[in-house]
Amino acid sequence: MSGQDYLEKPLALYTPKPVGWEAKIADRLARWKELKASRRG
Repeated sequence: MSGQDYLEKPLALYTPKPVGWEAKIADRLARWKELKASRRG
């Protein structure tokens, strides 16, 4: 996680479905989002 933001408004280029492996990907993306927010302070 670099903590760098290059866009004023974040883009949602991928929205995983709530089933199968995509549900696990959604969990991982949510964790990364939380980590990034906590690193900002």
